[in-house]
Amino acid sequence: MSYRKRWLDDREQRAWRSLMIMQEGLSEYIERQLRAHSGLSSADYEVLAHVSEAPDGRMRSFALGRVLRWEKGRLSQHLTRMQKRGSSGVNPARPTSEAQSWSSPSQAER
Repeated sequence: MSYRKRWLDDREQRAWRSLMIMQEGLSEYIERQLRAHSGLSSADYEVLAHVSEAPDGRMRSFALGRVLRWEKGRLSQHLTRMQKRGSSGVNPARPTSEAQSWSSPSQAER
């Protein structure tokens, strides 16, 4: 039994394209507003939100990468850039083992 996929008709195609344009525009607007008001990118904000919501405000890199759905290399590069900027608020926590963990600003000061 063969199944033939039906593509969108003209009206559906216009609606789909309009939705994609709207989503892209909304994402760009949110990114601009976040940067203007906090100096953070949406990726920075995601990292800080997850770390600050973690128990004791600390999170291991492996767990952070998993909740963000980022590959190890991307996470490592992003955390390094955040540290170099210094205003990010994410800090290496005192190691409890060989695994790298990160703390929120309030936890890092303790």
